[in-house]
Amino acid sequence: MANHDLIIATRFNIFRKKCVANSMVEAGKIFGCSHSKISDIETGKRPVDLNFIIMLANNYDLNTNWLSTGEGSMLRGIPDLRMPESDTITHDEKLTYMRIATDLLGFGFNDQGLDLLVSTYDLILKNKGETDLKDIAKVKQAVKDRFPQDLLADLTPPQP
Repeated sequence: MANHDLIIATRFNIFRKKCVANSMVEAGKIFGCSHSKISDIETGKRPVDLNFIIMLANNYDLNTNWLSTGEGSMLRGIPDLRMPESDTITHDEKLTYMRIATDLLGFGFNDQGLDLLVSTYDLILKNKGETDLKDIAKVKQAVKDRFPQDLLADLTPPQP
């Protein structure tokens, strides 16, 4: 099977798990096909046929452009809010993206809070997403050095 078909198979798997059902058996029941068809599609043994793609688009709002290319949002009619690569946009543009994202999530951070998020995001990217405890400590220290303690305390989630 061609590499592109495997990429589509992977995207189908992501769509199925996020939007339809975690299990292949349950997804097969929902889609009206066997779980083995779902398995064959996701493992690349069988390509996703055009009629199946049309059914997914019509009944589940799958964005066929996303399925084919990975561009845009997974579902039709939902804007793509992924932040562009960090080194291609300004700090103010990142603030705008974060403002949209946090407003959609209901956080409503003030400008200092958004600046903290963007700065932390940049530090994590600079460290290439390393999750080593030493790197996390570096990010925390850099944030503490840059922002007042009262702001950091306000952003700490309450403990249950």
